[in-house]
Amino acid sequence: MLIGSKHVVKNARPLQIVLDGKPMKQSDYFKYLGIYIDHCLTWNKHVTYIQSRVYPKLKLLNRIPSFLSRDILLRIYKQTVLPLLDYGCVIWGESSKRNAECLERLQNRAMRIILHADRKTCTQKMRAKLFLSSLYSRRLFSKLQYVYKIIYNINCPKQLIGY
Repeated sequence: MLIGSKHVVKNARPLQIVLDGKPMKQSDYFKYLGIYIDHCLTWNKHVTYIQSRVYPKLKLLNRIPSFLSRDILLRIYKQTVLPLLDYGCVIWGESSKRNAECLERLQNRAMRIILHADRKTCTQKMRAKLFLSSLYSRRLFSKLQYVYKIIYNINCPKQLIGY
């Protein structure tokens, strides 16, 4: 896979890599550790993948609100949907504004299901009722937490070994 800007990738010669006498096919994206990396690092493929994983869970969540309390619905959301929205966000979190808004709409839909709210309900009020942060704030916190761990050498293998 050749990674670069759209202009560079479009105007570049095709890669010709031979392994064991067989030419390798050039790819536009690759899935590594559950994250789709595309040739222009737009993360569009990954966000589409997240949406495809979250929509079925929201459909199920939408079927059961009359049977369960708000607290249990929120717990189900936090344990089944939120990890999908957060996974690898330190890497792909600087995606386009359009991608960020798509994911934020998924969380808004989940909050509406949990609170039995209509489309006109203010998202900030829903977040306040459920004690949830925006996905943007969660991604920012994850990045800051990661930088903090790097600066202060936390979770370093040397510390675990005892050097």
